[in-house]
Amino acid sequence: MGIMDGKKGIIFGVSNKHGIANAIAEQIYAAGGEIAFTYANEAMEKRVKPIAAEMNAKMCIECDVTKDEDVKNVFEQYAKI
Repeated sequence: MGIMDGKKGIIFGVSNKHGIANAIAEQIYAAGGEIAFTYANEAMEKRVKPIAAEMNAKMCIECDVTKDEDVKNVFEQYAKI
């Protein structure tokens, strides 16, 4: 039983396997947490989706964090899962 069992998190800012956001996601996943990912654009989607798949992410969705409506949409979509 991990410290994150039953916990959920949305990870913003993953761009590759070498960054801080990915390291956080790996630790949450390893501790039993459920993760969702966002990506900024189509180019980032190609990088993030394989990472999300490795961690059995429930959601991987486009989000421009500079747009309030995009961020709101991420949380609304994740609440439906």
